[in-house]
Amino acid sequence: MRCAWPFVLAVTACGPAGARLTADPFDDLDVAPAATSASYDLRWHGALIGDAVQRDDGLRLERRERIVVRRGAQAVVHEVALAIERDGARPIRVALDDGDRASGVATATDRGWAVEVRGEPPIELPWAPPFEDVLAHAVAAGGYRGPALLAGWGFAIADLTVAPTGDGWLATLAIDGGVVTARLRFGADGLPTEIDSGDGVTATRRPAGVPAPRFDPIEVVDGNALTIDGGAAAVIDFPDARVAIPAVPGQLVWRRPGGGWRVAMSAVARGELAPGPAGRDRTGDIDRLTAAVADAVVDDLGTTTTTVGAARAATRGDCTTHALQLVAMADDAGIATRVVTGLRLDGDRLVRHRWVVAWTGGRWRAVDPTYGESPASPALIGLAVHGPRAADLAMADAVVFDGLGARARAAE
Repeated sequence: MRCAWPFVLAVTACGPAGARLTADPFDDLDVAPAATSASYDLRWHGALIGDAVQRDDGLRLERRERIVVRRGAQAVVHEVALAIERDGARPIRVALDDGDRASGVATATDRGWAVEVRGEPPIELPWAPPFEDVLAHAVAAGGYRGPALLAGWGFAIADLTVAPTGDGWLATLAIDGGVVTARLRFGADGLPTEIDSGDGVTATRRPAGVPAPRFDPIEVVDGNALTIDGGAAAVIDFPDARVAIPAVPGQLVWRRPGGGWRVAMSAVARGELAPGPAGRDRTGDIDRLTAAVADAVVDDLGTTTTTVGAARAATRGDCTTHALQLVAMADDAGIATRVVTGLRLDGDRLVRHRWVVAWTGGRWRAVDPTYGESPASPALIGLAVHGPRAADLAMADAVVFDGLGARARAAE
């Protein structure tokens, strides 16, 4: 589950016929929106998980979100604050306070956005309006099609479409590896009253003056797990998978004749990733680094990091923390790595997981630093291979699990 704003969205190629979609919502609107404010209840598959408050006086938008869930026995509280500063109607600075995760700032320049995320090297991104400003203008502009800056996803850029439908609006984001979608309704003040995303997260506007409701945190690890119909197996079918499952080291993949994909977990499968640079054999170094991370980071589902810089010094954390610390140590040793987002077999269930593939000098080797495995045991199903930036992690989470569908079953 991805429990963070921006509201989870996705991409279709175009909006319905007749929708007026503009390449930049500021082309037609020279005046900033009137002062607005709204509070939202956040739910996952109907269960309360938190609340959010947004205020916008035209020159500055502020939004605060608080999520409370359990991961296993651990209670997890995640608070996020976003601020967009404007010069007239045009955004000039976007700041995100995401605690120890991916806090940072994007500053508008003549070339686009200069982005600094704590724990990552500075980067430059092309110009794109912030996702939140697109929503603020969407109704008045008649829709939108173009790039958007997703501060809540570690300052990523993705192609966004917002277009009217018969009973509201459809927002879609095109992300490398797949798409995500959300259906929206707007109030008379132009702010959303309801957002229903494809991954089960919804935001519903609360009447003014009504306090946020109390709730008991739900458990999300088990809630996200896929139970395998037929029990634990080395070959698993995903009949509802809508996107291709990549052939990463440790698995063989086939398209099923009836639809979906079949995956066989195999320790000898080399995968089909493009080769890394030729060099001396680093297998022993990879083994030692994997063991070192397993020893250095105590397993803790209540703690995570989403930047390599934060993970480098971590002593507690989840699978993401383990994976990013291994990436940091491997980079210091001159070993190429990629992060893998996917699933790990746990009895008759598949639970969400992250691990690493490392280049030995002659082949990619799947390693799982959470369990100290090098090579990783044949219990992993990789759904996306990507870089270690917070934006890479967020976009992988946004598309791969929803695209897999809700069913998994032992192959016949």
